[in-house]
Amino acid sequence: MNRYIVFILFFCFLQAKAEAISFNYDSKRDSLTFIGEGTLEQKHVKQALAKYPRTKIVYVGGNISTVGYEAFNGCNNVETIIFSSSVWGSGYCAIRNCKKLSKVVLPENYKTIACFLVDCPNLESFVIPDSVIGIKELSSDCPFRKLHIGQNLVHTVGDYGISSNRLSSITVSPGNKRFFSQDGVLFHMQETRTVILFVIRALLDPS
Repeated sequence: MNRYIVFILFFCFLQAKAEAISFNYDSKRDSLTFIGEGTLEQKHVKQALAKYPRTKIVYVGGNISTVGYEAFNGCNNVETIIFSSSVWGSGYCAIRNCKKLSKVVLPENYKTIACFLVDCPNLESFVIPDSVIGIKELSSDCPFRKLHIGQNLVHTVGDYGISSNRLSSITVSPGNKRFFSQDGVLFHMQETRTVILFVIRALLDPS
């Protein structure tokens, strides 16, 4: 009986820790800050935005370590999302269908990107932190015009590792030993042959 009670108490502790996400709202800046531990889930974001629908800026702070699957889905008024240094990863489609989103900031300890941004038509520039080492589809239906790749990116997966049909500027950190950009093309320099990974279509079709 005692073991059973201990098990129940331990389970309740884990559940409480999983739910240990709270938020604060700044009405002067229309900003929302999430704090707590563990994973920020879609239910946390929906609850907060239902209470503060005018939110334009979202900070993911505290000791939150990951952002869950479609956590930011349909956040129509959010313009900026900033992840603090505690966040190191996210689930698939973590940011999706955010029509006014124009800025996303990732911390320097972020490791991998997997189908991170989906259908955010106002997001025109993005910086991949130096800490990111791999990408499995950065975005879908996001009209990037400017993209910067950090120095530690070593691989992308699939034909859509990095995709945008409006890209007009791509830069690579000088310290990157795998990639470089030249004349609108991103090259992988350590393959047996030079692999063209990305062509800036906007140069051919400005529309």
